[in-house]
Amino acid sequence: MAKSPDSKYWLNKADAEIKAVTLSLGHCERCRRTDHQLHHHHIITRNNRAYRHLRMNVVCLCAGCHTLRSDSAHNDLTTFLKWLETTDRWAWYMEHTVKSVEIIANQEIEIYKPIKIARVSYQQAYEMLKGE
Repeated sequence: MAKSPDSKYWLNKADAEIKAVTLSLGHCERCRRTDHQLHHHHIITRNNRAYRHLRMNVVCLCAGCHTLRSDSAHNDLTTFLKWLETTDRWAWYMEHTVKSVEIIANQEIEIYKPIKIARVSYQQAYEMLKGE
């Protein structure tokens, strides 16, 4: 029996492929280190299904730049976005987000919200990544 294009089977295959494609870079895109464990980080959260498997939405980071350091992507979004501005992905990010200002704890915080785009099935995402 054929698997549904949106089944967990295809989700797992697409997740594994985006990880493999990203990590094949072989170094942290932020600090350039090659001697640390590498992770793949989604610029727009992976919970957003339309962006989850887009190559431009994922960067290769070492464990420190991803989660461990105080200025890591998960611990300091402002610093991560300042770094992202220096990369080829910044223009893509600006095309796919809308900036707004929200008041959080009596402070104005800039928030980048993703725009809606058409999503593809997990099977289609996997097949597109294999074809890159």
